[in-house]
Amino acid sequence: MSSEIIRQPSLVANSSSWTTVEGDLEIRTSQELADPVWDTFLKDTSGGQYAQSSLWAQTKAFNGWRVMRVTAMRQGRILGGAQMLFRGLPLLGSIGYVPGGPVFATEESRLQEATLRAMLAGAAKKHCRALIVQPARSSARLAEQLPAWGLRPTTRKVMPEYTLLVDLSLDTEALLAQMKPKTRYNTRLGLRKEGLTLREGTHADYAKFYRVMELTGQRQNFKISSEAYYTHLREVFEPQGNLKLFVADHEGELVSAQLSILFGDTVVNKMTVWSGEQGHLKPNEVLLWHVICWAKAQGYRYYDFGGISSTLARKILKDEPLTEKLARSVSSFKLGFGGRIVAFPQAHIYFGSSLLRWIDSKQLVSLEKGGNVKKVMHYLRTR
Repeated sequence: MSSEIIRQPSLVANSSSWTTVEGDLEIRTSQELADPVWDTFLKDTSGGQYAQSSLWAQTKAFNGWRVMRVTAMRQGRILGGAQMLFRGLPLLGSIGYVPGGPVFATEESRLQEATLRAMLAGAAKKHCRALIVQPARSSARLAEQLPAWGLRPTTRKVMPEYTLLVDLSLDTEALLAQMKPKTRYNTRLGLRKEGLTLREGTHADYAKFYRVMELTGQRQNFKISSEAYYTHLREVFEPQGNLKLFVADHEGELVSAQLSILFGDTVVNKMTVWSGEQGHLKPNEVLLWHVICWAKAQGYRYYDFGGISSTLARKILKDEPLTEKLARSVSSFKLGFGGRIVAFPQAHIYFGSSLLRWIDSKQLVSLEKGGNVKKVMHYLRTR
């Protein structure tokens, strides 16, 4: 179906947005950072998550990412869309990714096709050399259709492949019953012991949280973003009520803490940190249980552990034995709380020129291993 481009006079000067009309659908493409209407759509739609929100676009802007958002509407109502994030490459255009999108309120094929068409057109406008799309967990069928649009499965990941969801509609006893025996025992033991104070964090606690995160990163050998980045994250998410810090203190010292993102019907564990002290009080088990109970009491439907190891998840799903290293991992600790392992659709990659697509299709070289793509992949993580 042919498309008629309608330019909105008030927006032509900076080309920040434009609209394409396809039948009864309006496909709006915008480069505005803040978009509360889009965020509301995500919160009310199955599969919508914070990584697709304009709040996340504002957060990623701290590291130089720019946004392009496609929304498909009928009679003024958003039915679907996708938020794409782009970062420039020296002399080579840009690289982009779509974490947890597109998101649709309906599986109407024409709606999905129009959105994908606008996404690829937007990527071309940004001179995007490689666009990585990892659909929402509710969009497995859409992922199967992506190859028809020139995208192919990729081993590159912009989100965890698997996560662990706890269904908060269960009563408290059922939540405890689904835990592994050791986790349940440690949680109850920690609750019986005296010495821990559980509370919601204040602004003054964020500096302490970051110090303990540094210790956690050193102990578990992972890199962390700058303190300024986390300050920016808080400044974006907290005023909207989408961020909360939970703290476990011992004699006035922060022992364990969790930064949670609250979005839609889900509380997401963005980061849990531990000082390495007072292990006999089981601060991590007690704090996680405290946050789960808080989320349930506030009416949230799910608690999301924020991703688990792909290797561990596949072994669990196949009922295969775990290595000692996997059994002692952070992901294994998370699995002790029960819940359901959820797989995200596989990521797909689109190369932004006919030459690159031809080279990739002929497998003449491995484009994904190219230096420029590889160089920026660490920016593509959403956690």
